[in-house]
Amino acid sequence: MDALTIISQEHSNMWRLATTLDHVASDMQAISPSETAFFEAALDYITQFVDRMHHPKEDDFLFRLLRLRSAEAAEVLDALEADHSQGPENLAQLRAKLAAAAQGQLPVAALAVAIKHYTDGLKSHIKTEEKHVLPLARKVLLPQDWAEIDQAFRTHSDPVFGDQAKAEFRELFHRIASLAPDSVGLGASSVGSLQASAAPAHPVLLKVEGLESCYGRIKALKGITLEVRRGETVALVGANGAGKTTFLRAISGVQSISAGSIHFDGEDISKLRSDKRMRRGICQSPEGRQVFGPLSIEDNLRLGAYTQPKHQVAGDMEKIFTMFPILKEKRALPAGTPSTPPKPSIWAFPQLVIMPCVGNAIRQYDAISCW
Repeated sequence: MDALTIISQEHSNMWRLATTLDHVASDMQAISPSETAFFEAALDYITQFVDRMHHPKEDDFLFRLLRLRSAEAAEVLDALEADHSQGPENLAQLRAKLAAAAQGQLPVAALAVAIKHYTDGLKSHIKTEEKHVLPLARKVLLPQDWAEIDQAFRTHSDPVFGDQAKAEFRELFHRIASLAPDSVGLGASSVGSLQASAAPAHPVLLKVEGLESCYGRIKALKGITLEVRRGETVALVGANGAGKTTFLRAISGVQSISAGSIHFDGEDISKLRSDKRMRRGICQSPEGRQVFGPLSIEDNLRLGAYTQPKHQVAGDMEKIFTMFPILKEKRALPAGTPSTPPKPSIWAFPQLVIMPCVGNAIRQYDAISCW
């Protein structure tokens, strides 16, 4: 894994944590001991991970070499390094406000404002790096620069950046996840429960009962039961090898099932071929790029609509271009050129979309969305 991929993954984790802090702070009526413990764990993680590992790596390697290769980098790097330098003091001030609120010496609303101010700054910092620094690095750094940067970010023995330090950070993140209130995005000690809506429930579009599937003598799925209603997005959370992808493949018909049933829109599709399931509105978006690279972006999108009525394709294309204007601007380019290419399988406006999603070292997840 190269350094820029590692940095972007770390940014993703920091963004998730910042968003979770926002949610918890905005929902507080009075700070409880459990919320105090959660905030303390989150600030410990930021202190240890962000200020002790992430920022020094960037300053000592990526930023240093960028200054050597590009005069235009200085202004944005000066601001970012000032943020890095000020980070410990900002955290110390936030910890003091947390302690004061826990002792009833500071209104909870004031603490929430302070947390929001801090997370806004963290998100702004991440946006600047992703929008300006990383693209510039790709443009100006030399192969020997990347060799040095990648070596620093991949090291396994360094006392600050190596495996032992990373294990500590994973342990800290687990602690945050276990302390976080239910349904704030980091997981918790239990799966929680769905609350019934006061509005009439949408009909069930996908119903799976007692599903089992095997690879030879190995049973990969054991008695899976699930319902997904129209308008819902359901995430399947679990480590690599837990069976998430096998379950999704079984729904789309790519993986055979040995027991149980799958009903889609009221029809039993358990024995239906995968192509017939697709024509009924089930779409599986594969992991990775998996586009027809030499074909244009527009041609790839049209391929995803080949089962649609011809008179409907133009309108569907406009919906896609409205949601993603950059695709309309680049529609004549080969589909393999964008950093995140459009996958034709997802643009046919199906009723059910199955897709792999982002994950991290702690949890992976896939998703099922119904329309």
